Amino acid sequence: MNTQNNSENPENPGGNKSVILDNQSEIDIEDNLFESLFEFVIQQEGHPEDTFVNLVLVCDGFIKQYNRQYLGRDELTDVISFSAEVPGIHFLGDIIIDTKVAEKQKENRTIGEELQILFLHGLLHLLGY
Repeated sequence: MNTQNNSENPENPGGNKSVILDNQSEIDIEDNLFESLFEFVIQQEGHPEDTFVNLVLVCDGFIKQYNRQYLGRDELTDVISFSAEVPGIHFLGDIIIDTKVAEKQKENRTIGEELQILFLHGLLHLLGY
């Protein structure tokens, strides 16, 4: 898939990007870190090529507020996903990952590898697993 931004496509506000990344964390992440993983999973699951997802990386405890407000759990977590159903648009929903939690639990993996694992976890939830 082409990763150029084309905001003129009303069916995909991220243009041709599969993963619309909003990096609010202190970690420098390449924009395409999640693209090929997303495209592989979407293809395997039989979703349309223009399917996309929002990914927000946070590091300030913001995820704990969402966990409490929407899931009733007053605790820090590594990843939360919120599915979306928008008629006529192949938008799966939002994935939020806390990079500080990811950094603490990554063991012998790089932070990029840990973030990919958490992204996959959130994506699978959006797909109903």
